[in-house]
Amino acid sequence: MVVGKVALVTGASRGAGAGIARGFGELGYTVYVTGRTMSPGKAKGWDGSVLPGTVAETAAAVTERGGKELPSCAIIPTTTRSHPCSNKLNENRAAWTCS
Repeated sequence: MVVGKVALVTGASRGAGAGIARGFGELGYTVYVTGRTMSPGKAKGWDGSVLPGTVAETAAAVTERGGKELPSCAIIPTTTRSHPCSNKLNENRAAWTCS
């Protein structure tokens, strides 16, 4: 288990982003997740079908897998240019792992 590490995962509503976020959670990271799907049913596939997954569901899965308890601002919609969570991310910058 990794102690004191922080990851910022974009596109975490579903697919690869969600899988990467869950993986960091399994390693014990604090994971900030971002994505555009905040509530079920809003994201549609090419054929009009509803796509599964939300940023909140991914955040819950990260915590269930052992990730550090997520701050209340951990869910950041990527459509927002400025977010109150920015200061929290900057505070944890020293713990980030870039890869």
